[in-house]
Amino acid sequence: MTTAYTSKKVWVMVKDNLGKMGKWFERSEDDFVMGREPCFADMAVITNWISTRSTRDAIACSLQADLPHLPFFDR
Repeated sequence: MTTAYTSKKVWVMVKDNLGKMGKWFERSEDDFVMGREPCFADMAVITNWISTRSTRDAIACSLQADLPHLPFFDR
């Protein structure tokens, strides 16, 4: 597996999980359904993978552009 393929695969997983996390955190308490929360363990592994790679700054910029509604990204 090439680095480019791996990076693309991880990028897709990151965007998918961040989108799920953003939607999950925006809901009110009575909307929570146990077992339907995003996989935070997967997100932690992916975040660690990105933080050790030289592409992390480019990915962060892309996330900011693609997912500006998430509260933990400053504009």
